[in-house]
Amino acid sequence: MLQPTRLGLQNYEVLFTTYNISKEKEKEPESYCVPNPYITFLLNIIGKWDIDIAFDAENTEHFQKIMTEIRTRFGSVIKDYDYALILQVYKFDYAPI
Repeated sequence: MLQPTRLGLQNYEVLFTTYNISKEKEKEPESYCVPNPYITFLLNIIGKWDIDIAFDAENTEHFQKIMTEIRTRFGSVIKDYDYALILQVYKFDYAPI
């Protein structure tokens, strides 16, 4: 597993709760994330959070810029969000158990 820190990047995971989201708006985060070279994955999840986005940022200012862009673009459907700085990426397992 390639560590973002070895590339001089900081890895963040951001969890979003949404509201008043239509079927059309449900696809918009994907259209934003796919062409963005810093975003490593996007998941639609069930539970307290609805969307999970992980991305690598060059520094704290770059993280803030990306978050401002996301909040501006999707502010009408974002109810709440939380984020964490990931210090070590151990493993990705995309297969369900």
